[in-house]
Amino acid sequence: MKKQKIAICDQDVEYTRQLVNYIAAKEKDSFEVTGFSDESLYRKNDENFDLVLYEDCLLYTSPSPRDLS
Repeated sequence: MKKQKIAICDQDVEYTRQLVNYIAAKEKDSFEVTGFSDESLYRKNDENFDLVLYEDCLLYTSPSPRDLS
């Protein structure tokens, strides 16, 4: 079976490294994983990936003061 090629893009370099290592250890026969700390680095890469994961974090408080009025 052909390995699926996965790209992971996240500005948090340490998180990206840990996620790549975790997937590589758990699913080494199924996936080939590459991490990128910046989307522009991913865009410069020549490889064709089967899946690209963009990790983002949106922080907010709920309810907002606007919701309480």
